[in-house]
Amino acid sequence: MTIPRATLDGYDTTISTHVVDAPEKSVFWKPFTKFPSSVPEADRDRLRKEGRAAVMEGAVAGYREFLDFFHNEYLPKARTTLGAYDLPDGRAYYALKIREFTSLDLTPEQIHKIGLSEVDRISGEMNAVMKEVGFQGDFPAFLVFLRTDPRFYAKTPEELLMRASRIAKRIDGKLPSLFKTLPRLPYTVEPVPADIAPKYTSGRYVGAPQGSTQPGIYWVNTYMLESRPLYNLEALTLHEAVPGHHLQIALSRELTGLPNFRRFSYISAFGEGWASTASGWDSRLVFTLIRTRTSAD
Repeated sequence: MTIPRATLDGYDTTISTHVVDAPEKSVFWKPFTKFPSSVPEADRDRLRKEGRAAVMEGAVAGYREFLDFFHNEYLPKARTTLGAYDLPDGRAYYALKIREFTSLDLTPEQIHKIGLSEVDRISGEMNAVMKEVGFQGDFPAFLVFLRTDPRFYAKTPEELLMRASRIAKRIDGKLPSLFKTLPRLPYTVEPVPADIAPKYTSGRYVGAPQGSTQPGIYWVNTYMLESRPLYNLEALTLHEAVPGHHLQIALSRELTGLPNFRRFSYISAFGEGWASTASGWDSRLVFTLIRTRTSAD
């Protein structure tokens, strides 16, 4: 069982990034560059020496072996088919995943039918937006316009982070009027780390380790800005940060009197269901932003 070969292009970069010739070039060396005051000065040289060995003989050696396996064993044997139904017992596996991710007793055919109806609904709204803004061209040309016109894209990584932060703070200001209970834990906005950004999703919520002094983090991917349209940013921020995953995950971890599986387990039907509902993750919000920016000229 492998994932499709068509999805693997570029992943070797995220592995080879960690195959370095000196510990100082590794992202895993960072903890050894600055010790907290609680670590005695007399111990620091010893810890750095042990750290160099751990980075080079552990992490770097492991990634080197992983890269060799990826190139010489996994990639040549990855399947050329796409759907999960092409795997051994694939249709049963697919049905199991539907139950796992949705908690519903739906067949693959029913899921497909829902998808087709959503495509029709969204296409209708897109056609309405095309007419409203006076776009001259057909539907494929409209898609090209949305994907390529500079007005829909940030010019620098910092601009994208600033826009995401502004959206997040605007929603923060609305939360007390919408929710009775808010988490104690705050969150911050940061870029996806450079070593994983090339093959990473557009955004992600990263919860704080239990008992740490760290905040939750809303990661925004600033790699390849030409693939990060600004009209997606509102929905993405509401989904990954607030009132989406941050409220949901931070609150669940702050609950007391519950078993750990209730506090820390992630059930996709609830987790993604809540975050998607919280963000209004459908065409209405996206098209409102497209309409606003397209009409600005």
